[in-house]
Amino acid sequence: LKVDIVGYTPHRAKAHWGAEHKDWELWLLNDLYMQQLPPLDPKRVRWFELHPWNEVGPDGKPATYSVDRAHTGALRAIAKQGARVYLQERRRKEFPEAVAFPYKALYDYFAKYLGGRLKYLTNSISFEIALAIMEGATEIGLYGVDMMTGGGGVINNEYGYQRPSVEYWMGIAEGRGITV
Repeated sequence: LKVDIVGYTPHRAKAHWGAEHKDWELWLLNDLYMQQLPPLDPKRVRWFELHPWNEVGPDGKPATYSVDRAHTGALRAIAKQGARVYLQERRRKEFPEAVAFPYKALYDYFAKYLGGRLKYLTNSISFEIALAIMEGATEIGLYGVDMMTGGGGVINNEYGYQRPSVEYWMGIAEGRGITV
């Protein structure tokens, strides 16, 4: 399994997008579909929306965070094309095509290796890296996941605690012999 975890910054263009990279899966997140992306083969795509459903959508029904008020519909369309879409929990009513992220399986798997507790799972990218490790990835690419390395006040925003989490899980992957 080869996985590209793709974020929002322009560096995402270096991911293995094209059809010639059939052996790579593209793991996208949140409302990344709002960005200019190359054509996607849904069979190679996993989409992660791990934010809680504590918002109200334009139809008055529960929805997850996004600046796009049609977020749930957009993700459902991606799932109907064949992409696997992960949510925090099953949402049979709002999103029957999605699956629940395997938190328990992940925690159980790493409990054996990390002394019984997990550390630094503070964001979707970290959960994606951990899942890729658990599923036996041999290579993990991180593209567009810059975590404000070019400035932007990392101390006073979410990247201040999310970036160390991503770095930690990259280290776990490399320590297990996975190319990152």
